[in-house]
Amino acid sequence: MSDHRSRGFSLIEALVASLLVAIAVVGLAHLVTVGVAQAFMTRQSATALTLAQAKLEQLRGLEWRFDVKGARVGSAQLETSPPSALLEDHDGYVEALDRFGTLSPPGETPHFRRRWAIAPLTAPDPDTLRLQVCVYSTGRPGAAADICVWTVRTRKP
Repeated sequence: MSDHRSRGFSLIEALVASLLVAIAVVGLAHLVTVGVAQAFMTRQSATALTLAQAKLEQLRGLEWRFDVKGARVGSAQLETSPPSALLEDHDGYVEALDRFGTLSPPGETPHFRRRWAIAPLTAPDPDTLRLQVCVYSTGRPGAAADICVWTVRTRKP
């Protein structure tokens, strides 16, 4: 006489195995979803950082020096900005950019908004400027900047 229990799986064993596989698949799907979201956020942050650094370098490249007679020489683009230039759009201190970092055509919804502020580092020294650039994702209105960078620029004799 043979034992019927040793011939295969019982229905309960098959259900338990199926449940374990289903739990593993759901867990893996969640990990994939989290990974994709994290990769998107990392890409967004890296793009914002690149856009902020590019503008900062553009501002650093503008003329800001003393001439041979000691007179101050400076680009009009380095004029002191309004105090709220990093928080609100002010002409001459904001750019709307597409997802590739180029200027958005009028009428199109920008992907990023880049704002910058220019101010003397200290009140009595008009020859040292603090340059700040912040980049905001336009998909999150009212949110804090994705990235802000700054540097100091001094006139050299």
